[in-house]
Amino acid sequence: MSKMLKHISQTFTSIHLRQLAFWMVVWGLFVYFDNNTYPTILTLLLELSNTALLALVINFNIQVLIPRFLNERQYFKYFMSVMGTAMVITPIKLTISYLLKTNYGIPTTGLIQSAPIHTISYIIITIGATFFQIITDWALLLQERKALSRKTTQAELQALKNQLNPHFLFNTLNNLYALTLKKSDHAPEVVLKLSEMMRYMLYEGNKGVVPLEKEVQYIRNYLDLERIKQTEHFKINMQVTGDPSGHLIPPMLFLPFIENSIKHGLNRTIDRGFIDILLSIESTSIFFRISNSTAPITEPDKDGGIGIANIKNRLALLYPGAHQLSMKHTGDTYDVELSIDLTQQTKAIEI
Repeated sequence: MSKMLKHISQTFTSIHLRQLAFWMVVWGLFVYFDNNTYPTILTLLLELSNTALLALVINFNIQVLIPRFLNERQYFKYFMSVMGTAMVITPIKLTISYLLKTNYGIPTTGLIQSAPIHTISYIIITIGATFFQIITDWALLLQERKALSRKTTQAELQALKNQLNPHFLFNTLNNLYALTLKKSDHAPEVVLKLSEMMRYMLYEGNKGVVPLEKEVQYIRNYLDLERIKQTEHFKINMQVTGDPSGHLIPPMLFLPFIENSIKHGLNRTIDRGFIDILLSIESTSIFFRISNSTAPITEPDKDGGIGIANIKNRLALLYPGAHQLSMKHTGDTYDVELSIDLTQQTKAIEI
């Protein structure tokens, strides 16, 4: 409780110190631009009173009039209250000015005649301050919405990753289990590659973005594990063109498509299954294409299960309006094409 009170006290003090500093600057500007040839002390006192009254009017407007009338859409009452405030403050200003000038022997002729000008000035300044306050509140609201949107997106992405990692681990352990049943000599190699992949998942998978070359190596390890499991009747090819260095992408972005292709393209009902992967890397874009064989009597799931649904959601969150995804089944081939505009990757990097 004491810490909370201390924090509130510090915040309150900080706000009031900033306000005091602001009005001190305003007072200085009033004195600097005062064209009257009054004694310095009189000028300082006159402008100090002007500054104090102006601060009073503006704070009364912000703290009382805007919340009570303007925020409640009682526009007529608000405007009348502004006029009333200006008409009350004007006599106070003129009285202070009269007393100060009289004390220093300065003539006060024309003081009463200037009352309408001061009243109008207070009205204009108050309404101007209101517009400034509205713009400031609007800007703060946009920032809060942006921050909330970022937090929501981060939470959604983390939930999606939490779905993806167990899904991947389940499939990989199934592969390793199949090899151990066969007492394959490739088992040590599988364990080593699996160790590298798990390290990648633990230390890189939770990051917002990772180097593209690490993602490519991760995919190669994954495919190597799958090649060991499959027979010579199934072919897995991967071609990478362009330089992956210097590019950042969200981790495990392409894996769900590869898993889906392995599920359908290397099905035992297919005599000679295949998977062809192309990753084309340009300076401002990435193009990913994967084709796999399909069983002639069945059609692949158009949604691709949890993995494909996951990646669609991730793409929508990370690259809104900056990616194109197509999935089509033609004859005995299933094709997926994904293009990403890296020039619009700000949101992905922020997250």
